[in-house]
Amino acid sequence: MVEGIGNDKDIDNYEIDNYEMNEKEEYNNKENDSTLKKGFDEGFDSSEKFDDFNDSDDFENKKITTNSNKKKDENLLKEALKKRGSISIDEERLKPEEIILEAKKFFDFYKKEAGKSIKKGSNVVYIDFTKLTEISDKLSDEILLNPEETLALIETAIQEFGLIKNVRVRLINTLKSQEIKIRNIRSKHLNQLIVIEGIIRQSSDVRPQVVNAKFECPSCGTIMSVLQIDKKFREPSRCSCGRKGGFRLISKEMVDTQRLVIEEAPDNLTGGEQPKRLNVFLKEDLVEPKMEEKTTPGSRVRIIGILKEVPVPLQTGGLSTRFELSIEANNVIPLEETFEELDINDEDERQILELSQDPLVFEKFARSISPSVWGYEEIKKSLVLQLFGGVQKIHKDGQKSRGDIHILLIGDPGVAKSVLLTFMANISPKGRYVVGKSASGAGLTATVVRDEYLRGWSLEAGAMVLSHKGLVCIDELEKMDPNDRSAMHEGMEQQCMLPNFKLMLSNGKEVEIGKFVDDLIEKNKKEVYKGKNCEILPVKDVELISTNFKYSFPIKASRVSRHIAPEEFIKIILVNGREITVTPEHPCWVVKDGKIITVPAETLKEGEFFPVPSQIKINSMGYSQKNDLLCKIIGYHLSEGCYELNRGKKVGIQFSNNDKTLILDYKSAIEKYFKIKPIITQRGNLFSVRVISKFVVEKMLALDPELLEKGKIRKIPKLIMQMPEENLRNLLRALYDGDGSVSYQKRNGYRISFVSENRKLEEQMSDLLLRFGIQSSILFDSHSQVWRLDISGQENLTKFFLYIGFLSSSKQQKLKDYVEKEKSYKTIRDIIPNCTDKINEIFKKLNISAKKEIGNQIDLNVEKQRVFLQKLVNIANQKALELKGLEGKKIREELSEIEKLAFGYARWIKIKKVSKIKNEDTKWVYDVTIEPYHTFISNGMILHNTITISKANVQANLKSETSVLAAANPKFGRFDPDRPIAEQIDLPPTLINRFDIIFTLRDIPNRQKDELIAEHVLREHQRQGEDSLIPVDLFKKYIAYAKQRIKPELSEEAIDEIKKFYIGLRNNSISNETGLRPIPISARQLQALVRMSEASAKIKLSKTVTKQDAKNAIDIMEYYLRQVGYDQESKTFDIDKISGRFSASQRGKIILVRDTIIDLENKIGKLIPIEELEKELGTNIKKEELDEALNKLSSSGDIFTPKRGYISRTG
Repeated sequence: MVEGIGNDKDIDNYEIDNYEMNEKEEYNNKENDSTLKKGFDEGFDSSEKFDDFNDSDDFENKKITTNSNKKKDENLLKEALKKRGSISIDEERLKPEEIILEAKKFFDFYKKEAGKSIKKGSNVVYIDFTKLTEISDKLSDEILLNPEETLALIETAIQEFGLIKNVRVRLINTLKSQEIKIRNIRSKHLNQLIVIEGIIRQSSDVRPQVVNAKFECPSCGTIMSVLQIDKKFREPSRCSCGRKGGFRLISKEMVDTQRLVIEEAPDNLTGGEQPKRLNVFLKEDLVEPKMEEKTTPGSRVRIIGILKEVPVPLQTGGLSTRFELSIEANNVIPLEETFEELDINDEDERQILELSQDPLVFEKFARSISPSVWGYEEIKKSLVLQLFGGVQKIHKDGQKSRGDIHILLIGDPGVAKSVLLTFMANISPKGRYVVGKSASGAGLTATVVRDEYLRGWSLEAGAMVLSHKGLVCIDELEKMDPNDRSAMHEGMEQQCMLPNFKLMLSNGKEVEIGKFVDDLIEKNKKEVYKGKNCEILPVKDVELISTNFKYSFPIKASRVSRHIAPEEFIKIILVNGREITVTPEHPCWVVKDGKIITVPAETLKEGEFFPVPSQIKINSMGYSQKNDLLCKIIGYHLSEGCYELNRGKKVGIQFSNNDKTLILDYKSAIEKYFKIKPIITQRGNLFSVRVISKFVVEKMLALDPELLEKGKIRKIPKLIMQMPEENLRNLLRALYDGDGSVSYQKRNGYRISFVSENRKLEEQMSDLLLRFGIQSSILFDSHSQVWRLDISGQENLTKFFLYIGFLSSSKQQKLKDYVEKEKSYKTIRDIIPNCTDKINEIFKKLNISAKKEIGNQIDLNVEKQRVFLQKLVNIANQKALELKGLEGKKIREELSEIEKLAFGYARWIKIKKVSKIKNEDTKWVYDVTIEPYHTFISNGMILHNTITISKANVQANLKSETSVLAAANPKFGRFDPDRPIAEQIDLPPTLINRFDIIFTLRDIPNRQKDELIAEHVLREHQRQGEDSLIPVDLFKKYIAYAKQRIKPELSEEAIDEIKKFYIGLRNNSISNETGLRPIPISARQLQALVRMSEASAKIKLSKTVTKQDAKNAIDIMEYYLRQVGYDQESKTFDIDKISGRFSASQRGKIILVRDTIIDLENKIGKLIPIEELEKELGTNIKKEELDEALNKLSSSGDIFTPKRGYISRTG
């Protein structure tokens, strides 16, 4: 019995489920005089002999002895069954011993089938229920009336033969009358044998469960057996000798269990019905590894089992009067319904072969696709090719090339995209239709969900897994969750950091993520979930600092993971010196159109902005005044300190400086903390404090062994990093006093600098400065070959003065003079990117006059300083409150996003450089997952964790050989053939590249075409639709036949044809005026040509890809390229129009403008008037082309607008 399918302790709910033969008696088949034993739930010793019960209504702890007569046993059985209430007792039903005898008779006729299990060494015997009905209708009736008891008795009968031990009977080919839809299951079906069909949506871990436990009475030595059918482990309440409690557990009988969640299959639903779900519990042989492979999420199965009630526990500890339903499975029969596995009889094969000889078979299939939709001949042909598919190949190096064909339809509204997708989903056996945001919670791939029954984790399949070896049709792809969209293409599982990345925990401690995760996985091997090339570990005690971009807070991670590393990485360096290396697909936070979103790391560009924390608050250790002294000593030691040597041994520490105030401060700290007297020496103006002490050396080494190393190696100890700000100000003050400076800069500015050869030390100091809300930058001084940690800007310098300061009087006075001085110039450092246009748009919607409110118009293309943006947001918020209705609500939502930027937690730093790095020897990359914010703060940056870790990895482990047919709408309502695709739909270029073919469906007025469409649509209404040229059933079986039996190979003629087209097209392009030569076609299209050619051969049931098949594929490819890849300006095909943001001709103009700006900068300086640029370019470029090029350069961060009418290059 599975955990959670138990009954109450009341005798009315006792199960009669375990008959055994008395070990000392021999069953006589002819005389039929055996005595059967039944073990009850509590206090019953099933190993003892039994005969009689005392006269009592309470059955608990009563024993049945061997002297009882058979009649009393039968009466007892009947009485117990009647009291149970869920089974009605018919006086004419077979008695238990009669069932056993009937079962033996049946197996006399069923020897051959039973023998198969014996030969295989299996303990499972499969009974064909239809044959059982023919041979023994009594036995079949008993199974239907009382399945659990009857099956147990049949197993007893088989064991009587002595050929199979611990036998299990599994039913196959049940009656149609037993099949029931999940939605139609009711309480009247409880304890009955039912059959359901559906798709596995979730599958839990396989876990052991106790089903029977044996206890020994210490007083009399009696062995008692207690069946474990409740959730709680049960012990006997008392022994026959009178003892109560304190029984010794001597053995447990364990079985493996697993929970599945079965959902109704979509083809069994009608109208707008939502699929219902039901829990199914499996155990023993049904969860063996070979069976588990067939019950992964996405598999279609038939479940034969007994319906049970599951008690629902209340929070108070009792049980609810409402029960859940579940099935205890007797058998699970996989029903993989792919094209390859459809049954095809001789008549079907005759029709298929006859149709294949038709020279117009391809055209007939195309005309049978959505016959209610007029036109789209080429598109319908490509959809036919998609259904047939190419041939999956495994190359000699182990790499796979898919045979699935992926198609994307981009079209204007009302051009029948959804009709085509719906038809294709219906005609494909495992077709799945999803629309934008309405995709399942598991998304497109899969997710990990908590299993409340078996207390583990379950995998829930998404649309692509459910469509394994089928077709997933995704409508309104551009509206789908970005994480689901990204999960469609490869590499999504590799969204991680490198092993040496320093992960900051909520207490301020830093750990290397690689070693940290490796150790956790090693310690918790049993809890690790393995996917393809990845391992995921749920965690409870890993706490980091996260942010919702309004404020920061400590939060626990839900899981950590590691993944096989990709071939290359992306290194991102910010202008403040912070840097990180991640995988190409790792999401990074950016601001776009006034909103914080994520983009893959590989798409980041120099000049864009990256978020960093404004302040870091940790769960620090408590304040100790004594630690002020320790922090001061460590600070001085790290800045100008060293170790003392005597005969090669470290015997003490030393601090040197020419400021006597610092020397005395250090000496005082040593005396108070270590309780020893140091020595002060002087050489010229240089003073030194020498501390010769083995005790001090030991203390320093215990704190961090690297403290007594050279300056390049030393760093702040981990313990110090976890101290509160009250202690840390002493550390930072000592560091800056020892090796810091305050220097005057241009335009009345000042800068505090700390110089060191040790970059790691400066990163630690930068993190500690953030504890006080002070921003800093790490720069390399190539002249002096040292690292410099700079603090600049009025706000940062003021905070340093107030919270840290200098002990050195000269440095403190310089800083005080600057802070108190009235500023005539402010350096604009704290700016908010990419929100100017949005705030300007909101001002217009609210009819706010910017000139009236702020004295001037809002300059477009000029990034806003935080304080100025705050002022704009406050003005807009006041006005928005007056606006009622949906429009007001929408504006307030847009303002809340900008408010998050203007008043929020993040600061935005410009990206200095983005570069690709080859993977030399990194095996694993790592990540953490933080729900629900998906952010964590480390390395002085706000980083994204991978929400799709589990989805991508589960998908990689599950079956998902799926063709994708997707439809998307252009951003601006209508498709513009002159602009690149990536510019018109809200999809990343990496995803667009995954599609083999892209078609545009445009709604253009055309009298002749409109007449044909109108005629077709109206006639369709008149005759209730036109039938397909090829009946749907034959259509499916034809494709199934081709997929099962035809694996065409390329002929030499086909290879030559494809090669000629590919090489000819690639070398036919001409250079534009800038010398850039467009790329008409890439290797991706070459692979698509091969797949389509193979599919064309399959249509004719040909085992060879002919020249004509290659031509069919080329015709479709040319049609596709002419639609979306033809550049009117260069009069040639340009693949960048499909996958890039702009074509080669557009790129050429952008390069021309950029080079002209560089030339003008050399002539007239950094500030370049746009008028001067126009003159310089002359007639080489039109005004609108120049504006577009400037917008592109501004978006990419190459240029910015310092003031109206002028531009400047960044960097």
